[in-house]
Amino acid sequence: MEKRFKHSEESKRQTENNVSKRPEVRKKISLAKKEYFSKGNHPWNYIDGSSRNRKYGKKEWINLAKQIYGRDDYTCQRCGKKGGLLNAHHIIPWAGNPELRFEKDNLLTLCVPCHAKEHYQDTIGPVNALRVQEVSQWKRKL
Repeated sequence: MEKRFKHSEESKRQTENNVSKRPEVRKKISLAKKEYFSKGNHPWNYIDGSSRNRKYGKKEWINLAKQIYGRDDYTCQRCGKKGGLLNAHHIIPWAGNPELRFEKDNLLTLCVPCHAKEHYQDTIGPVNALRVQEVSQWKRKL
């Protein structure tokens, strides 16, 4: 059986005194955000109204990625590694180019490390290279 720990009295007091957790404060924050975005403002990472995460859960995208992997014989087009964890990479970026998002000619198969290098090629110093390896190992565990 799993052993669970209880919060100390001090920890409970800190949680109760946390202003941002109070319902009236949460309501004010929510209303302020709604007002800000209703005026046509956008978050700092807004590009063209598309959400990068929306595409990945759709059957259309999953089927297209499988077609691209098959077309490229499940081989990374950068390093030549066959099989393993693969990504379908947009040659011309997803953001800002809605007409090219699902074009087969705009996609190619890359392994996870090469895909990371492709996106971070200007900053792939030793620290980022280690991060690429960590992400690759993490994805293998899934």
